Amino acid sequence: MLGIADAPAPGSGSQLTPGMVGDWYSTQLTATGGAGGTAGYTWHVAAPGALPDGLTLSQGTGEISGIPLPEAQGTSVVTILVIDPSGTAVARTFTITINPGLRISPDVRRDSADRIRLSATGGAPPYQWEIAGGNGLPADLRLDPLQGTISLADVADIGNAVSVLVQATDNDGHVADLGLRLKVRRAGWLARRRQLESGVVHVGVRLPIGFRWLRSTTAWLGVIAIWVPLTAVVPILIYAFGYPGEHWKYLAVALLTAIAAQTTGVLIGFLFGLPKVGTTGQSSPQARYLPSENLPEVSDWLTKLLLGAGLVQLTHLGRPVGSLIDKVASGMYDVGTVPGSAKVLAGAIMFGYTGIGILVGYVMTAIWYLRKLNGQAL
Repeated sequence: MLGIADAPAPGSGSQLTPGMVGDWYSTQLTATGGAGGTAGYTWHVAAPGALPDGLTLSQGTGEISGIPLPEAQGTSVVTILVIDPSGTAVARTFTITINPGLRISPDVRRDSADRIRLSATGGAPPYQWEIAGGNGLPADLRLDPLQGTISLADVADIGNAVSVLVQATDNDGHVADLGLRLKVRRAGWLARRRQLESGVVHVGVRLPIGFRWLRSTTAWLGVIAIWVPLTAVVPILIYAFGYPGEHWKYLAVALLTAIAAQTTGVLIGFLFGLPKVGTTGQSSPQARYLPSENLPEVSDWLTKLLLGAGLVQLTHLGRPVGSLIDKVASGMYDVGTVPGSAKVLAGAIMFGYTGIGILVGYVMTAIWYLRKLNGQAL
């Protein structure tokens, strides 16, 4: 009796091997019995167009093969006819499931401050995850092969980016990959979680705040640049409203002096840290910005000046600086003789804010601005 091997009676259905959009598909049908033994069978689709888009049935071999198109996604029901040399025909009905194409989503989800989760769609879940290329994960980052999570260890190398190629394999052996650029950042309200550029995902795996910020130079510079000037406003407010007279005038003079001093300091720091143009030294020179040597040169020049002219000459600077402090102090007190506290506050504002400005301006120019000019990630 003619029949299609391992298939039930017509109409009862049989599930063929599932396929995936965009991936080569092949499954072999066989027939048993009938005239002519195992040779001479011809195969036909009972309803033309019933096969998923992209798949064809070989009339001579009974093989269903091809690359499923996106339109083929889903489950299709198809009836196959096999005819032996004597003309006897038998029909069997099958279902073919075509899964969406396997793809790793670029939308990286954050489970917690120290763990991110990768996700895949399509194919045949569950997925297996692994690092298939790139620089490989450093010792402080770990990939869970079953969950697709990347976790951060207690001790991490902050700020160094690593490029990796993440690969997901589904239950049918289909493979998809995605390039990731991972960088450990400190936890913070304004920290960017991820950024998509040129098909590469930049992921910030952030550390819990704890006390780890105490080891960061950038964190301390932030304290100096932002919190110290803001904290200094407190004694200015106490002074402005603690002495008789026009309180708002005192406050305005003090704050304007602070702004002017810090702006001047930032400008000086910028000039000291301004990078210079150099070359890579290769056969085809390429312009590249190099760290500034202005501050070391000025330091060397001042050292020689001090040795040559002597410390006595510097005392002449005291008169103009003192005069400037007196003028600022007089603007912060207009009832009788200017008290010493006004002069102390004026001097502290001028020297303190100028020093902070120089430090901030130099660091920003010599480090972050230099990296920006050279096209490096900040």
